[in-house]
Amino acid sequence: SRKDVYENSVNSLISSDYSIALIKIDVDGNIANEEIVRQLKEIVDNTEKPAGIESQVIGGMAVQVELNGLFGPDSNRTSVLALLGILGFLFVLSFSIRSTILPLITVIFGVLWTIGLIGLFQIPFNNITSSVITMTIGIGIDFGIQLMSRDDYELKLCNKREAMKKTLANILPPMVITVIAAVVGFRAMVFGELNLMAD
Repeated sequence: SRKDVYENSVNSLISSDYSIALIKIDVDGNIANEEIVRQLKEIVDNTEKPAGIESQVIGGMAVQVELNGLFGPDSNRTSVLALLGILGFLFVLSFSIRSTILPLITVIFGVLWTIGLIGLFQIPFNNITSSVITMTIGIGIDFGIQLMSRDDYELKLCNKREAMKKTLANILPPMVITVIAAVVGFRAMVFGELNLMAD
């Protein structure tokens, strides 16, 4: 009945001892989450409340904005440090400009494709999902080094064309298996309750 529906909706917004009340707000999806949360906090802070009453902005949107603020600077710093560390490591490993630059081509393409796919599939891009770029750098450098090292090895035994054929024949199967394992692992996050990790 209409009365039951009313009572259920009231019970979901007000606790049984009347100590807590929830105000739900529907917002326009065209406005940035940060701006919505900022305006709501401003309203809460500037509104006079009776003595003993406390109010807070809560919910998934507020949590996401808070996490973005916490992880954002660290995520950007991590990406830059990872790239610099990899450059240094590659140079120390090979003492060759060629061997330092070539694996980075893999990383550049990997990062560009990752950002492009995020846009194509309309995955929300925030400071949490930007950490994917750091992981892409790590995985891309690993694959780039594997290909380059194997090709250098094969070049000692045969000509360039044969060396590349043997390199791809020997490197692609384990790389494909590695990628499948990584995809399965990351896709498992979709089944969690935290939307940010699912994204």
